[in-house]
Amino acid sequence: MRSEVPDVLTGAAMRRGDLRRLGVSDSRLRSQAVRRPFRGVHADATVPPGVLRRIRDVVPLLPPDGVVGGWAAAWLHGARCLDGRAGAAELPVLVCVPGTRRVRARPGLRVVRSDLRDDDVAEVFGVPVTSAVRTALDLARLSGSPRRGVVAVDALWAAGATTGPALLAHLEERPRLRGTPVAREAAALAAAGVRSPKETELRMLWRFDAGLPVPLVNHRVVDLAGHHLGRPDLLDEEAGVVAEFDGRDHLALEVSTVDHVRQEGLERNGLVVVRFTSLDVRPAHVRRTVWRLLDARRRGLERPGPRTWRVVR
Repeated sequence: MRSEVPDVLTGAAMRRGDLRRLGVSDSRLRSQAVRRPFRGVHADATVPPGVLRRIRDVVPLLPPDGVVGGWAAAWLHGARCLDGRAGAAELPVLVCVPGTRRVRARPGLRVVRSDLRDDDVAEVFGVPVTSAVRTALDLARLSGSPRRGVVAVDALWAAGATTGPALLAHLEERPRLRGTPVAREAAALAAAGVRSPKETELRMLWRFDAGLPVPLVNHRVVDLAGHHLGRPDLLDEEAGVVAEFDGRDHLALEVSTVDHVRQEGLERNGLVVVRFTSLDVRPAHVRRTVWRLLDARRRGLERPGPRTWRVVR
């Protein structure tokens, strides 16, 4: 018969010493109902695997003035697309501690030493985390590239947690942090209304590899009678070019049917539509994707006749 989880451990993770002080015996901690995610840390094995469990597993390792940061803080702030995965691999949970603290990095845990102000800290689901704007700053500045950093800023903006302008204002108060130039550029590149990280990657490819004008992001397009035509992921208003990113959800029959109907309506009204998948934003296929974008813009600029569509702002 499976052993019961100690009451104090239900749904949580705790250090062995704290559990002993609460009267939990070693024999109970050795039961099958208890996991050991880190040395000296015990957790409820009945909690199903998932992002929140991974985050809560590191909480007992935090010093009193340490907090969870990085992708894990972003996920807790609502940016669910930042789930700590890179393909099949799991990224370590990042924790922020003052420079004087000695917290050891280990598999599944990354330590960043940085002194936080009171307004840099928040609490979500009982977990101490960096505030939304500080999370955006850290993800951007530690990304090593504005093109990678803007993915995180877009995701937090889409979640309603913070904005690009808020990050720029925050950076004015933190001019000496390592990586602030990267974070500043990422904040300037960020846009509201982005629906996925791959959509951001396509937008960066559009701007920097293809050299096209800054696109409109998920703006509503209607015909001249005001009938809704769609909200294109990216829109070159001058050339009348729409770029759509199709994630895995677009493979479903219902979604792909709606996509086809929407595309027909956009094209019937004179817009050029090009569709992309995750393969198209990989380095091996960038040249082909750039050619398709430039060809679409050429065709859009050459289209004769008056426009029968407009953007609703």
